[in-house]
Amino acid sequence: MTGWIELDGLDNLRDLGGLRTSGGAEIVPGRLWRSDNLQSLTAADVSRLHDLGLSDVVDLRSGFEIRSEGPTPLAGQGWVTYHWHSLVPEEEEQLPDAAVPLPEDASTLLADPVAASYLGYITERPRAILDAMRVVGTAHGAALVHCAAGKDRTGTVVALALGALGVARDDIVADYALTTERIGPVVERMRQARTYTGRLDDVPLEMFHARPEVMAALLDVTDDVWGGVGPLLTAMGWSAADQNALEDRLLG
Repeated sequence: MTGWIELDGLDNLRDLGGLRTSGGAEIVPGRLWRSDNLQSLTAADVSRLHDLGLSDVVDLRSGFEIRSEGPTPLAGQGWVTYHWHSLVPEEEEQLPDAAVPLPEDASTLLADPVAASYLGYITERPRAILDAMRVVGTAHGAALVHCAAGKDRTGTVVALALGALGVARDDIVADYALTTERIGPVVERMRQARTYTGRLDDVPLEMFHARPEVMAALLDVTDDVWGGVGPLLTAMGWSAADQNALEDRLLG
């Protein structure tokens, strides 16, 4: 079972350790974490993350978000390595992502706009997603994947990582949906942040819920179009060496 990690400056931090694959292997605790934005970490939080074994942070936010918020409290900490893999196109990129092709009827695959946006991350930002997953597979301590709320971009990357390991579909969906338990305080923090000030005030809280049917719909498409997460990742550029590293790291 996944476990919440309680910190003063994070509301949606959890360890994916304990989830099992279809073959019965268990993700080792302290290897893969997911969370909301790290901007509100306190000094005590930073110290605790060090003690818990954090070694790598994968930031999926856009360049605009990062510039607007400024450095996180982890900046300058010699014991943590920071990796930026934005899931939206960035003007400063020298080498744009190569899109993963979809069938001609792709527009009819996902009626839900949130699920469609997740598919957009996969098809338009495959290199960023795979590079994020490669960090997880090579980190020497805990790898923490985050975005703003820890729901959409983080949810997509984590779902693919879990799918690559063979975690059951229902467990992937259930992990995604857990964010709803903490979404109230997460959104409140976002509303107070200068990046999102005024942008979220009129949006009902229910719009931020991690609805299980959204992730289920995305996984349906991976099955219908590519034959599952594994073949999808191969189409994106995931190698056998990448897969072995991820399995060795997360499954011990």
